[in-house]
Amino acid sequence: GCCFDCAAPCAEDPWASVNHAVRLCIRCAGAHRALGVHISFVRSLQLDELSAAEMATMARGGNDRCREFLEAKGVPRRVWLALALPLRYQTPAADLYRRVLAAEAAGEEVPTEMRAVALPP
Repeated sequence: GCCFDCAAPCAEDPWASVNHAVRLCIRCAGAHRALGVHISFVRSLQLDELSAAEMATMARGGNDRCREFLEAKGVPRRVWLALALPLRYQTPAADLYRRVLAAEAAGEEVPTEMRAVALPP
């Protein structure tokens, strides 16, 4: 598998943003950690033991599903990659994707509406 954010190979040392259910390389995982756990909860797929809820979220996601979701919400891959990494994950589309995955994993009603989000300073 390769990193969702930079496409670097990451099979040797895979990391994940659990609440986006995407695989990351160690470099991008470090950038995600700086976003805060409310935006991106980062775990090593080799060193950390995922909880049942985290595993359920990861099973519902994946790099392809995240990419397809964003594109369906009007955020093509080229636009996503043009944004600075901290901004990507604080867009209304990324916020909705996090909420969709969380609701699915919890067996709750899945949200469909994007909402305004506060951008970082």
